[in-house]
Amino acid sequence: MQQKLEPISVGDAMTLMREKKYKAAVEMCDRILEIMPENATAICVREHCRWQDNADPEECIANTRRAFDIAPDSPLVRYYLSLILVSNGRIEEAQKLLLEAMELSPDNPRYFFELAENMRFSEESELVTAMVKAYEKNEWTKEQKTAAGFALAKIFDDLGQAERAMNYCLEANALEGREFDVAEQERQMLDLRDLATRGLEDIPDSGLSTEAPIFIVGMPRSGTTLVETILSRHPEVFAAGELPVIPEVQAAIGNWLKKGLKFEGGRYTGLEKVPQHVFRQNGEAVLKIVERRTKEKFAKYTDKLPSNALNLILISRLFPKARIVYVRRHPLDCGISNFFKRFVAINFSFQQDWIGSYYRNLADTVKISRQMIGNPVLDLSYDQLVTNPEPHVRRLLEFVGLEWNDACLSPEQSDRATVMTASRWQVRQSIYTGSTQRWKRYEPWIGPMIEAMGGMEWIEEQVREAQAWKPEKALK
Repeated sequence: MQQKLEPISVGDAMTLMREKKYKAAVEMCDRILEIMPENATAICVREHCRWQDNADPEECIANTRRAFDIAPDSPLVRYYLSLILVSNGRIEEAQKLLLEAMELSPDNPRYFFELAENMRFSEESELVTAMVKAYEKNEWTKEQKTAAGFALAKIFDDLGQAERAMNYCLEANALEGREFDVAEQERQMLDLRDLATRGLEDIPDSGLSTEAPIFIVGMPRSGTTLVETILSRHPEVFAAGELPVIPEVQAAIGNWLKKGLKFEGGRYTGLEKVPQHVFRQNGEAVLKIVERRTKEKFAKYTDKLPSNALNLILISRLFPKARIVYVRRHPLDCGISNFFKRFVAINFSFQQDWIGSYYRNLADTVKISRQMIGNPVLDLSYDQLVTNPEPHVRRLLEFVGLEWNDACLSPEQSDRATVMTASRWQVRQSIYTGSTQRWKRYEPWIGPMIEAMGGMEWIEEQVREAQAWKPEKALK
């Protein structure tokens, strides 16, 4: 009896792609292309997923270009190709493709959103005016209006029109409709405080002696991508990007505790029950994953997943000699930047009080955690770094155990093949101070964020702590 195959479509592959099931999406596209080798959309989706799954970007770009031969007038082909090009630093070509996509499909907010994300606007062009009018007609779907709202918020922020920018931003965030569990944050903080009463003396570390890992942590939009790119310019450093490995280890240990020991406690006190060999096995597995991501030898590698700030205790048990760089940006500048950014996998950024609560929780978690761990931790102020780069870059390199290299002062010239984060356009620009003190333009509208952080007194104390190190101190 012949086996009946399930019907497949490019739409199904796109659904898998949105769910980050990249390998499954590629397999589905392969099946589609066996039947319809000239399906341009399937080619684009396949290569986009391969790129997201760490395939050679040049190969993905070349294969996506093949879709042009099949569908030379397709705005979708231009859109998918532009995404890979931006992350590989080919900004001008990506912008050209997105403008062409807008000409071919002038009312499509999807292409407009990506264009706004990847260029700085200096005037309210005819394109922007047309999109404002289309937005005000209110004939779009919720998804289309949300995308256009975030794009217009970013554009009017570029133009210094704070009230218009914030009005679009508030509406776009409300339309997004995400959920965030503040209560779970509070439960984990209580669990961390419980562990802190006893300390880590009775919890073994892995025993691994490697000093290769450099963990760059902090809030999203705090400057972690800039710091990693600075380090990536050093010939002894492999910039691994935002690795999911530490959260995966944390989840695996949590499942092991729950299933094997019937442990129902939190992520921090659960570590008291983990034997040394489990930490060692997981540490070795992390190193192997990193080594497989590059063919070149490296003395150091960076993992710049910002939320690893919540996993410093686990990191200390896996890699007791790892360096940790805690990037700190003015809380309100950081909060505004999160509020204006339409993240895919971050939920707290869509409501001001959630942003404030998350920022406060992360800062408190780092403060408590670093008092318990033996790993060196460097406070690095983003605001000081962009204002006076050289002394802070020198301090950074010395902290991670690297010799000085002039290239580290030119992160925009990085030849990193791929930057996958929300900062993929900004990191290709020269270091600049344009995003500092941005919060002052929006002060009339950010009361909920300020209150959730604990008020201006707490915020100002965070700024003083972050900027405590001065270059003149190092000269004395």
